[in-house]
Amino acid sequence: MPNPECYNRQNNADHDGKSTVNELAGTESKSNRAVPYRLALIYLLTGVVWMLVTDLLLSQLIADPELRNEYRIVKDWAFVFLGAFILYWLLRRATDALLRSEERYRLLIEHLPDSVFIYSNDKVTYSNPMGVRLLHLQSAEEIVGKSWPDILSSDDDKLQNPLSTAQTPPGVSTFNETTITLTDGTVVPIELVVIPFNHGHERVSQIVVHDISRRKQSQEALHRSEAAFRELFEHNPLPILVFDRHTRRITATNKAMAQHYGYSQESLLSKSLDSLSIEQDIPRIQALLASGSALSRSGYSTRHRKNDGAIIDVDVALRVLPSSSGDTWLALINDVTESQKAQAEQVALYQTLEHRIEERTHEIEQKRRIAEGLRDIVSVLNSSKTLENILDFVANQASEMLGNNADAVYQLLDDAGTLQLQTSRGLEQVFNQSIPMGFGTLGAAVATHKPVAINNLALAAVDTTQPLEARTDLQQVAACFQAVLSLPIIIRDKVYGGINLYYVQAQEFSDEEISLAQSFSNHIALAIENSQLQTQVVEQAAVAERNRLAHDLHDAVSQSLFAASLIAEVLPVIWQRDQEEGQKRLLELHELTKGALAEMRTILLTLRPSALAEMALKDAIQQLIDVGISRMRLPIHASLADTGKLPVDVKTTFYRITQEALNNVFKHAKATDIVVTLEDAQDQIRLAIQDNGCGFDTAIKAPGHMGLEIMAERAAAVDMDLQIESEPGHGARLITLWHKAGVEREA
Repeated sequence: MPNPECYNRQNNADHDGKSTVNELAGTESKSNRAVPYRLALIYLLTGVVWMLVTDLLLSQLIADPELRNEYRIVKDWAFVFLGAFILYWLLRRATDALLRSEERYRLLIEHLPDSVFIYSNDKVTYSNPMGVRLLHLQSAEEIVGKSWPDILSSDDDKLQNPLSTAQTPPGVSTFNETTITLTDGTVVPIELVVIPFNHGHERVSQIVVHDISRRKQSQEALHRSEAAFRELFEHNPLPILVFDRHTRRITATNKAMAQHYGYSQESLLSKSLDSLSIEQDIPRIQALLASGSALSRSGYSTRHRKNDGAIIDVDVALRVLPSSSGDTWLALINDVTESQKAQAEQVALYQTLEHRIEERTHEIEQKRRIAEGLRDIVSVLNSSKTLENILDFVANQASEMLGNNADAVYQLLDDAGTLQLQTSRGLEQVFNQSIPMGFGTLGAAVATHKPVAINNLALAAVDTTQPLEARTDLQQVAACFQAVLSLPIIIRDKVYGGINLYYVQAQEFSDEEISLAQSFSNHIALAIENSQLQTQVVEQAAVAERNRLAHDLHDAVSQSLFAASLIAEVLPVIWQRDQEEGQKRLLELHELTKGALAEMRTILLTLRPSALAEMALKDAIQQLIDVGISRMRLPIHASLADTGKLPVDVKTTFYRITQEALNNVFKHAKATDIVVTLEDAQDQIRLAIQDNGCGFDTAIKAPGHMGLEIMAERAAAVDMDLQIESEPGHGARLITLWHKAGVEREA
């Protein structure tokens, strides 16, 4: 503990000796300064004694009195004064060092974090700055000179008067932990040390006070934290236990642990982790716990046995308790038995779902392939392929979709009432060329208009409930196949025939597969019906074409030839009577034969469109003009230029537009003059047809007259410009332009 004399000396310098402790400090300081002089006096006296002794010796050693006196005086006095000076110098240095040490110690006390008081004669004689702050005062003057009860109060009797320690031997400190109440009413917990010592005839106490407010607050916070931890520990819904890592003995548990495992908390304290674990896991758990702190960051999984013998799966999370030096661990136990069961069920459900998704995906893919196959079948049905090719394609698609290995199509013969084989695929041998109605699976399907399936032919062939002939037929088929599906082919509610689908392996035909097979049967029926309709259309088209040719020949060529025949018959008579009139009839006969020839050529161009590609455009248009002159007996003025080689579609469009325009003039215009012009400019071909007929309003479309629309469509198809100009009573003009640039096609 610090030396009180140092504080007394400092107080003397600071307070000018106004307090008792300062007076004591001043006296002690003077005493310390007198020490060198005292030592010098002692040394001087010692020197005098030494001088007398040495004089005695010199008197015995030197006989000459004068010489002896000289040596004695010089030697002794020089030695004495020199020694006294050296001794004084050494003592002065030691005193200064002591003063500096006391100064440093005083500074240490001044800056000490504890409060330090000097108490003497029932008064406080000194306080360091920390003591001033402890008492919530402004300076030490407010403390010095006051008694202890005047500064603070306490319920502790031992603190009423610090000098109650007077009976304590000097140098023996006393310790008290208590609270003090300041003059402003603040209660401060403190640790107080009283160190008594004697100063002369007085008893002085040095009091050191340590403010323990923060420590008390920390202790209270620690107590609250411990209480909260204990509350959390006891009421945690998960089982918790504390155990010794080395012995694995359980030292504490919570209520959840006891309830979950079926024990009382007291009985668990007599057990170890080994008694909870199953026998197979004990060596592994012991090895894990022996591995040290690395395990405390991860924990482990194991199985525990409850008090009733039930085995549970648990996850154990471990933490080292901070104050246990690593020997005491806390284990948080999570029962994962139900979650693992749920996880296993979830995995099983997921696998089932995956299987269902896979089945559904396969089903969707199958339906997609079926849809694509049906779309391809529809495309083939609308194509120009032969019936044989269409049936073969449909059969191949059915084989891919239904998986059958062979098939056979039969047609019902109405006159005989039997099913006759039309075509087959995949059969090395045909079992039946003809099947009676109602016989076998196909006969039954055709008779009932419903599909008939046999899943296992081998079993059906030995079924004694069927007729012998039917069993013989089934045995013949069963030698090559194991299943058959028979479907009727119905066209417009009338049975056309049927189809057999053969399978090498036994089958379980689902309703969806039978429905799909019936769909293929319907497509076969549609293909057959389309073939029949196409045949009818071709026949009807041939009849219509023959009728049209007969009509054209009757209306144009036959009438022209008939008129020419009459003129030729009367021409000799007319020629004998009047040659001029005969000359006119001869010219008329020439025009009639020329027109008939043009009509025939036009009909030939209609029958053989490829001939138009071989003709020049102006010749084809001239042929149409000749036909018009012959039919209508109207003057047609033509100016036709040679256009050279043109693309076939362009040439055909010019020809058809001219033909349609002249027909419209002949039928509706009532014209008396017609002008046709064909010009070949440098960059375009221009066709103009003009008449002086009755004309029409171009904004009004007459019902039933589509000639103008057809001409516009033909022109647009080959990038032609078509213009029609007409007014009622002022005739009409049609102009068609085809630009050569940008269209490069060979003739």
